[in-house]
Amino acid sequence: MWLAWLACAHHVAPGPSWHFEPRVTDGDIVVMPVVAPLAPLTVTRGTWLGRNLDLTSLETRLERTIAVGTLPQAASAEFPGALNARIGREWSGRFRPGRLPVGGEDRIAAALGGWTDLDHALSDLARANGGSGTLFTWVDALEGTPLSATELPGDIVHTPVGPVVVDLGDEPYLVRARMGMALVASDGEVVLRYREALDTVISAQHGPSRAGRALADALADEVVRVWALRGDFETTDGG
Repeated sequence: MWLAWLACAHHVAPGPSWHFEPRVTDGDIVVMPVVAPLAPLTVTRGTWLGRNLDLTSLETRLERTIAVGTLPQAASAEFPGALNARIGREWSGRFRPGRLPVGGEDRIAAALGGWTDLDHALSDLARANGGSGTLFTWVDALEGTPLSATELPGDIVHTPVGPVVVDLGDEPYLVRARMGMALVASDGEVVLRYREALDTVISAQHGPSRAGRALADALADEVVRVWALRGDFETTDGG
């Protein structure tokens, strides 16, 4: 069972939320830095056996907790590449890095918190950019749970990255991130918006870079299904 969210101000939605318009957006797509309005993560100290952790185990858990906190940036950095790999040559667009204007991160964070309308905030920020559109990403909930806090040492747990052994020395963490993205055209129309809770693992063998890539790949697998391409709207003479 998952423990309570470490970022306790938010709760994972029961399913994905999405919006899609059948509109092709190619050319230069400006990629904005990830927005992650999260509470500081804390180190979980308990074990399934209820015993106190020694100093070495606490240090390992601190290291894993810090790594969990880097996942929003890692996943966002991998996401454009993950999209490119899946869309392939059918899409003629190009991703290029951009910067949010002063106050832009706060506007998105307020919208993610339910204080303002998210699509309106994204539209306003996209209209201020050059290029053909803007790609936004965010993580608004994040949890990391050491397997040894919920399972017996030596148990094998099936995870999104395969079976993982519960090891007090390694302290593998199950991680859940609620990650979202939006593709917004230069005129402010929200072409595609998607959000889902995604799972991965952080361990000595599966560090934050690989974990971030796993999250980006999982999100891209879903998004590419509704990413509009020119071929989707072409018909033959008899069609």
